[in-house]
Amino acid sequence: MARYVPLITKGVSGQQGPPGAPALPGGYPTNGIPFWDDFHGITTGTTIATSKWLQTAIAGTNTIGTAAGSAGQSILVLGTGASSGDGVILDLNGRTTVTAGSLGAPTALPGLSVVQWRCNFGNQTAVRAGFGLVSSVATFGVPTGTNWLTDPATTLAGIESLIFHVDTAAASGALRCFYRDSGGTADETITLRAAPVSGTFYTISAVINPTAATITIYLDGVADATVIDCSGWSGGNVRPTFGIQTSAAGGKIFQSDYYYQVVGQTARR
Repeated sequence: MARYVPLITKGVSGQQGPPGAPALPGGYPTNGIPFWDDFHGITTGTTIATSKWLQTAIAGTNTIGTAAGSAGQSILVLGTGASSGDGVILDLNGRTTVTAGSLGAPTALPGLSVVQWRCNFGNQTAVRAGFGLVSSVATFGVPTGTNWLTDPATTLAGIESLIFHVDTAAASGALRCFYRDSGGTADETITLRAAPVSGTFYTISAVINPTAATITIYLDGVADATVIDCSGWSGGNVRPTFGIQTSAAGGKIFQSDYYYQVVGQTARR
């Protein structure tokens, strides 16, 4: 079953991330409220009223399903249609102001927190794919289904967001991170690695320190040298989002093993 509510509703001491997750320097929060979706039995739909993950077609007829992975895990598979421009956006549904799996503003979190994805971009041509967090706040958020894939730096300018993105037509297909906030003074574009290796899953973690107002990005447990200043992130809840779009004829796929977050608490609850 997919987990759309916290696995543990009270803080848990010694939380160490989902099974198989890489170690992080300093570990995971010792007291935290986790949310984990491993996409077993994922429920998607095209309306907010009927879905837990909301799917929105950019264009074409696309597919969303799961595939079996090793050790019995389930893998989310997003597939595009066969025409250039076909694609789909998948958002955690925001039916309420605070949805299980939504995340507050980094500087307002109670303690050190971690957000993590394990994904496979493949090494395809003519494709844009990515995932991350986007603001759900009406004043400077983006509606569910917004296509941020084509140009995240421009589409999300002035919008609270943290996006991990591959575009084979840009930056030689490198895996990049785009951080944007409503102030726009601390925007970052970070190259995490060269074009992803075909068939390889990468674990990307964002470690949020609300006291220092920083976000540190880890690729397979190794910290990037750039520490993001998130003091300008003034908004409220953000939601997880995934997407893929083809930029030439031919269907493409993107895979995600899980989405995980743990919101640190100052004391065990």
